[in-house]
Amino acid sequence: MIKKLLSVVIVGAVAKIVRDRMAGKSESDAALWAEATDSVSPSRSL
Repeated sequence: MIKKLLSVVIVGAVAKIVRDRMAGKSESDAALWAEATDSVSPSRSL
């Protein structure tokens, strides 16, 4: 589970960097984190 969570975080970070370079908006960050936390949701289970 830790490896899966770590891979999701890495993919999310890369996607965030790409979106920031393309859009340059903080709104894309919020949408990205919403998607990442929605698919994994570790805080909800804890």
